[in-house]
Amino acid sequence: MSREPCFECGKPSSRKYYVVPKQRGGTKSVPLCASCLGLTRSDMATLTKEALAKAKERGVQLGRAPLPADALALRAQKMRTSGMTRQAIADTLNAEGVPTLRDAERWTPSTVRGLLSRSALRE
Repeated sequence: MSREPCFECGKPSSRKYYVVPKQRGGTKSVPLCASCLGLTRSDMATLTKEALAKAKERGVQLGRAPLPADALALRAQKMRTSGMTRQAIADTLNAEGVPTLRDAERWTPSTVRGLLSRSALRE
């Protein structure tokens, strides 16, 4: 079985790879050997790291925004020390219409646990 030559170096290719990933609507593919594919992926990683560093220098906030929930965390801690379960705290917050920290549909015992583990409570 003869393989197509690699698009980059001409060696026998291992398979075809999409120039633009299919998930992003790519339709064109090229044959690449394993070594050229590795170089392509490492080049992409380098380019991505450089672009993120430049964005950070421009002041672009990378990652999630910090959560302004210290007062809510302290309130939940007081509720917990008064003997309420995490489920009871979640029910109270849901009844009051308090939005969750990560835009979840409602408060659950596990989201309350995350709130109670905030660093503001440990200081």
